[in-house]
Amino acid sequence: MRSYIRDCLVRLGPKALDRRLQVWQAAQLNSSEEALAMDGKIMKGGVDHTGARTHIVSLIGHASKHCAAQKSRHAEA
Repeated sequence: MRSYIRDCLVRLGPKALDRRLQVWQAAQLNSSEEALAMDGKIMKGGVDHTGARTHIVSLIGHASKHCAAQKSRHAEA
């Protein structure tokens, strides 16, 4: 199975990802949260009728423990 999220993050690189996340955080969260955690997983049993598996990525504030964003998408099996 191919990990499209990982491929994108590797191509982007850590410094560019950090810059883009800071800009997004300032624009979207309207918060003074300084540290965010990103977590991704493949849902166990989350398979649709075509065999695509559900991937979920969440962005959570360390101090507030607030889920700033959560997205899901189906990936090829």
